[in-house]
Amino acid sequence: MKQERIGIDCSGFVFWMLDCLDREKGGDGIASDIPGCKGKVLECRANVEMLTSENVALSILKVAEVKVGDMIRLGQGTHVAIVMRVRRVGKIGRITQIEYGHSSARTKILGVHAAKIRIVDERKGLEAQKWEEMDKNGQNYGQTNLFPTAGDGLKRLKIGA
Repeated sequence: MKQERIGIDCSGFVFWMLDCLDREKGGDGIASDIPGCKGKVLECRANVEMLTSENVALSILKVAEVKVGDMIRLGQGTHVAIVMRVRRVGKIGRITQIEYGHSSARTKILGVHAAKIRIVDERKGLEAQKWEEMDKNGQNYGQTNLFPTAGDGLKRLKIGA
């Protein structure tokens, strides 16, 4: 996308990733399950509120419950990322790392990219973990952009719960 100078914002990126994931699992895409989309992908404009509001998404309070396809709401509801991989010790052991993807202008790497969160205590939320990504100013991205008291954190679409 960068080479072709085609941009996509965070919510558009997450919407398309979730839509593809739903179709891969045999669904008809997420547009028919999200209010305001009228069942058609091209008739809705994705935004963070549409994807992470209480009527559409559940809050996941413990990292131990995270799954691929969960979202990470950030910036007091102004940004969203998608969980792409959950690394564990063995197949069902404790979680050691979350890999997420997003499209951001707030990070050292601009545009669509992947980043990681090292899990320190999976019984706690994202605020207790070690974010490896840095913001534009070289500060820890999780510390400067995650506000749990403002509703930020892990979210899961109710349709995929």
